[in-house]
Amino acid sequence: AEVLTIERHAELAREAEEVLRGLGVTNVEVIVGDGSRGLPERAPFDAIAVHATAPGPPASLLEQLAADGRLVVPVASRGADMLTLYRRHGDEISTEVIGPCRFVPLIGAEGFGD
Repeated sequence: AEVLTIERHAELAREAEEVLRGLGVTNVEVIVGDGSRGLPERAPFDAIAVHATAPGPPASLLEQLAADGRLVVPVASRGADMLTLYRRHGDEISTEVIGPCRFVPLIGAEGFGD
């Protein structure tokens, strides 16, 4: 399997690459960019995991899901962030709340801004 990860800070991306290389991990590509927008040029994806709280499911990420693809993202709500699973079924998207959680805010065009 191939894993793509997006980091908005070049220095953190470089450090992540070094750690992965040191661990012998060869199937992860670290990309510097706006993770809230995903990678439309590499879509569709079977699974997308967002590790920062978003104001809602980023539309760009939902659009990049393959058939039966899954997006897991913490969504901001009153009281607690809610870890939420979105699944593509043809043109429909189902939603399942997994439970409360806490993450840092998603920064970017489809997150909480810069």
